[in-house]
Amino acid sequence: MEIQSLDSHYGIFLENLEAFKVFLESSPDGKSAIAERFTDLEQMYREKILILTVENGDRSIPKDIPETISQTISQHTSQWQSLHTETHRTMRLLQTDIIFLQASRKETTIQQRQAACLTKIEHLIAYCQQILTQLPK
Repeated sequence: MEIQSLDSHYGIFLENLEAFKVFLESSPDGKSAIAERFTDLEQMYREKILILTVENGDRSIPKDIPETISQTISQHTSQWQSLHTETHRTMRLLQTDIIFLQASRKETTIQQRQAACLTKIEHLIAYCQQILTQLPK
């Protein structure tokens, strides 16, 4: 997989996250609709992002490049892997928050759960933006 493909995958995921955030902010009573939209987001995440690894992310280092460039690529790979792992962790936490949101009955609890979901979404957006800015152009 090429860097442009990584850029494309994370770009699409970022767009979906931003759309889900807007939907969540504008759907205070639609718990089932929120769960459905999250299922779509989660499926897209599994198909486009979760499958990415250092091995299939085209992050191999050619042997004929200077040592300083090789170190830079290794550093980017390490940072990318850390952000990729945090993205996965936060998606799992968001999934749990969505389940809790669905189970919520009181208005105050629903608002608290939505706020927790929004926080996780904002973290995911930040991770995607950071990944997109650090990818070599």
